[in-house]
Amino acid sequence: MSSGKSTLINAIVGSELLPSMNRACTARAVAILDNDMKSNFEVHAVDNNGVYSHIDKASKKIVVDFNKSKDISEMIIEGEIRGIRNSKKSMLLIDTPGINNSM
Repeated sequence: MSSGKSTLINAIVGSELLPSMNRACTARAVAILDNDMKSNFEVHAVDNNGVYSHIDKASKKIVVDFNKSKDISEMIIEGEIRGIRNSKKSMLLIDTPGINNSM
């Protein structure tokens, strides 16, 4: 917890999409998928009932709200991570809560 995982991923991605503070703030795993065909970051989420939702433009506020929601079971942020080129494989970064997180 508070070791800089979210901050490092934000730096790699080149955008402050993930919440990062000097305390626990990541409640569940969030995947960031590099897709060179996307012009901006999008959010794909699935709730506990299996209902899919899509948001065209990801923002830190959206990620924070989904992260806090007990109804969201899965979230993927998809967009181009500049400087990473995909050919046959795509990079997937996963931000996780710290092992000592009580959230």
